[in-house]
Amino acid sequence: MGDASPLDTTDAQKPSSPQSPSQPPSCFGSEDQWVWSLSWAEQSGISWYYIDPRKPHQNAFIESFNGSLRDELLKEEMFDTFDDAHRKLALWRYDYNAIGPHS
Repeated sequence: MGDASPLDTTDAQKPSSPQSPSQPPSCFGSEDQWVWSLSWAEQSGISWYYIDPRKPHQNAFIESFNGSLRDELLKEEMFDTFDDAHRKLALWRYDYNAIGPHS
């Protein structure tokens, strides 16, 4: 234990009120890693529900995005450095958001 989680932040560092659905889905398995997320959701009046194990269709939007990312970028590119990966991801993200269509 003793390792600081990237989610261990002060209240001043946490997002204040991001645009979000009133009930975001979650497939996170380890609740103790997401304590502040659940706390924020509760304080913001957002109910939280978990996706059932082996039921990815309950969050079809992210599953579709993950498939596009995997098929269009990760299977097609080799990353030589972190900067190379960052650049290629930025180009792919622009194409995904502005050009389309995607699988």
